[in-house]
Amino acid sequence: MLIGITGQTGAGKTTFCNALRDVGINVIDGDIIARAVTAPNTDCTKQIGETFENVILPDKSLDRRKLGDIVFKNSEKLTQLNNIIFPYVLKAVDDLLEKSTEKVNCLDAPTLFESGADKKCDLIIAVIANNKDEQINRLMKRDNITKEQVLNRIKSQKSTDFFTENADIIVNNRNMDKIIELILNIQSK
Repeated sequence: MLIGITGQTGAGKTTFCNALRDVGINVIDGDIIARAVTAPNTDCTKQIGETFENVILPDKSLDRRKLGDIVFKNSEKLTQLNNIIFPYVLKAVDDLLEKSTEKVNCLDAPTLFESGADKKCDLIIAVIANNKDEQINRLMKRDNITKEQVLNRIKSQKSTDFFTENADIIVNNRNMDKIIELILNIQSK
């Protein structure tokens, strides 16, 4: 069984996924995979450099801050970037799932729907922030970025309403333990 875990940046996906890992559930981290496929000098990184001007540093790595400034202000540029990265990420996810011996695997993917990975999932869980101001402050502190940059990132993502309407289960701070218990029950059957 593959469970997709998604939601806006700063909503608490990492906290939820860490709690799943703590009880022995296998969690595949889409962000780690995306960083691996965009490591210095990979085919994906080269393709990004051919598409976006001046985003490759002398050591052949991505200037992630500069790229973020470009794509989080322009939805067409973000779509362009996603169209480059998603096939590489999906292939890596497929490779990991093929090797997994776990009964239940969770895929932590902020862009689950945008990438098409939702079609691979048997169940989709969306993690929703309880408090928008808390979400903004958490992101400013975590990523060391301005409020404007945070708002651009949030604006570039699906809305909370989208996740509420398209996920099978909604997780927030109040029901996180119950959802973890549900997943453990699925794994034990």
